[in-house]
Amino acid sequence: MPEREADRSSPYSGMTMNNHGKINEREKNSMKAIVDPDLCIGCTLCVQICPSVFEMHDDKAFAYADPVPGSDIETCRDAARQCPVNAIILEE
Repeated sequence: MPEREADRSSPYSGMTMNNHGKINEREKNSMKAIVDPDLCIGCTLCVQICPSVFEMHDDKAFAYADPVPGSDIETCRDAARQCPVNAIILEE
């Protein structure tokens, strides 16, 4: 059975389902976080807010989770909003 598009009323509309009717996890969560090292001031705020995505490398933050785990999307967005120098780029 080929992949089919999810029901339009579903919160996952526009995503594909595998042959067993399950949403493909990679497609469901495609957010990527990037820290611009030229802007990062090493305040560690993002690491404090969302340690499952960000960690410190020397004196700069680094986003190591790719993609951002689905359970951490909102805290990752919060970290980006609170970054004092807007060094976090979110690609969705």
